[in-house]
Amino acid sequence: MRSILTHAALIGGLALAAPAAGAEEPAPVELSTACTTYIDALPYTISAPGHYCLKANRSTGHFLAVVVNSPDATLDCRNRAIEFQGGANASGTDGVVVSPGANDATVQNCTIRGFDRGIRSASSAADVTIRNNRIERFLTFGIQGGGDRFNVVNNRVTDGGSLDNAATGIWVAGDPAQPATGQVIVNNLIAGLHGLQVTGIGAYASQGLRLVNNHIMGLRVNGNAAWAYGIVAYGGGLSDLQVINNTTSAMAQDQLFFPMYADPAPTLCRGNTVYNNPNLPFANCVRSIDNTTVQTPMY
Repeated sequence: MRSILTHAALIGGLALAAPAAGAEEPAPVELSTACTTYIDALPYTISAPGHYCLKANRSTGHFLAVVVNSPDATLDCRNRAIEFQGGANASGTDGVVVSPGANDATVQNCTIRGFDRGIRSASSAADVTIRNNRIERFLTFGIQGGGDRFNVVNNRVTDGGSLDNAATGIWVAGDPAQPATGQVIVNNLIAGLHGLQVTGIGAYASQGLRLVNNHIMGLRVNGNAAWAYGIVAYGGGLSDLQVINNTTSAMAQDQLFFPMYADPAPTLCRGNTVYNNPNLPFANCVRSIDNTTVQTPMY
């Protein structure tokens, strides 16, 4: 049996063809040519607009590693790591925090490892983008945020949870008094989460949320009374939810697993697949097209 992460690589990766004989070798891709400031020590607070790049892999025992405290700021780790120091208590810690009012902020190309919450964005920050990050070995939330037009794209969230707590891969939410609008969760992989309660993707108080092409696998629970949700969305003014081309898989068919659930019902469910579980994706969807179950695990 393939491991969860091996299978994840097969889903998320693209094979690169060798150049034809005589063809010119392509130039190496530059990770960033727009760095205005280099971060060489943690913790660090971004307090002005700009493009901030991580200079090398860095670790910290501080409860906040990087705080984005300015609008129009980009944190670009350039595929380097922000890691919580081993031996310290990670409870209550954050790898990256996007503060209230830090509109149009971007967090990209980061490996964030060992924190309680990998990336957390305030619900009052609008147009925040979380892109191309790897969140590993977190305790409670891989990516947590809200605000209008909160975009979570092309992230890999793996190996999260603990024996005693709930764990969620990606969580987006608005304020019930003023639900968030225009949020997007696209092309993300969530794999290998465990806990008393486990959720791949969760949403609350969001209007017009789009969940597209996300893959969720390897959710396991600690104890017979625990449960796992692949995708769950509910309440607080949730409306006009569209769920397209997502996959979820149970670890075992006897696990208490709810693959895809929403209340109120989504307006469109198309091309979603549930593996290793008999429950159809969003059976009560207003418009349901080409949703199916496959009675084998995805990994």
